[in-house]
Amino acid sequence: MIGRADGGGLACATTIPANAAVWVTEQSQDSIVDSARAAAGEASALLPGRPRAVLVFDCAARRRALDGEVDQEVAALLEGLDGQPPVLGVYTRGEIGRTRGAKGDRNHAVVVVGFR
Repeated sequence: MIGRADGGGLACATTIPANAAVWVTEQSQDSIVDSARAAAGEASALLPGRPRAVLVFDCAARRRALDGEVDQEVAALLEGLDGQPPVLGVYTRGEIGRTRGAKGDRNHAVVVVGFR
């Protein structure tokens, strides 16, 4: 969803087929920060030992939802990592972590990849 359409409907980035399942979610600044910590912790837990480097794909819409104040999210990411390895991050538009094609977006997602 990209906003409200004329008449009160939803304006979406792509068409939605009739009878498609739609999952509407809600987030807060706290849940954005908490999810960053959780993603980093899960990425670290999957490795045998501490990560030697970390790559973070962060949806640019999360930054907007944090009113540009990303310090808390960065601190939470570092807190979730085992140690403080070098971290490289990039803002995306939801294209990372897709489940399928253009209609499989994961908007407002953070994807953390740890390297050992």
